[in-house]
Amino acid sequence: MKIKKVLIASPEYNQGELRERQKFAEILLSSGYQPLFPGFQGVPYLELIPRIIELGYPPEKAELLARAITNEQGIFKACRLADATLLNLNGRIPDEGSIVLATYTFASGKPVVVYKQDGRTPLKGRDSPLVEGLGGFKIISDMHEIVKELDRIKRRKTLPPDQFVRRITLDIPKSVLNHCVPETRGLENICRITARDLKLS
Repeated sequence: MKIKKVLIASPEYNQGELRERQKFAEILLSSGYQPLFPGFQGVPYLELIPRIIELGYPPEKAELLARAITNEQGIFKACRLADATLLNLNGRIPDEGSIVLATYTFASGKPVVVYKQDGRTPLKGRDSPLVEGLGGFKIISDMHEIVKELDRIKRRKTLPPDQFVRRITLDIPKSVLNHCVPETRGLENICRITARDLKLS
C-alpha cells in the first residue's frame, strides 16, 4: 500500500495544540512522509478569519468564507490528497472536526492511525467504538510509534474499498478554492503569510 501524504487530524485551538500538531509534522517529515493540514495552506480556521477581513470582507462573510474554505479543504485533502490520516484523540472528548476528517478518510478506503496519550475518556478508559474502529481499534500512545505503524500498514496488501461495507464516494470539486470562493484575489497570499507567521510552512 502506497503511503506518502498523511493528513494530520488534530485540534488546533490553542498554542499547545498547535505545538503538538507541529511535532506530529516534524516526526512525519523526518521519516520521509509529507504531512498535510486540513485548512488552506495549513492555516487554522480561527486564524484565517481576521486575514480575510483584512482583504475588505465584512466579518460575517469573512467567517463564512473561512468556514467554507476549511470544510472544502478538509474534505479534499482527506479524500483526494492524503494516503492516510493521523487522528489525534487527545482531549476530554475527541475534537469533532478531526473525527469528521478521519471518517472521510476511512470512507474513502484509506487507513487511519489513531493516537491518544490522554487518559480522559468517556467510556471507562476507552473512546466510542465507532471512533476507535476508524483505526482498527489500535491506539498509539507514543508519538514515535506513529511512523512504525504507518510503515506496517504500507507493507500490507491494499484492501478493496468495500472490504466489509460499500464505502461512500464523495464528489470533491477539482478546484476547491474556486468552487467555494469566487473572489480569491489576495487570499492565497494572505494565507501564506499567516502560515509563515505561525511557523506552519
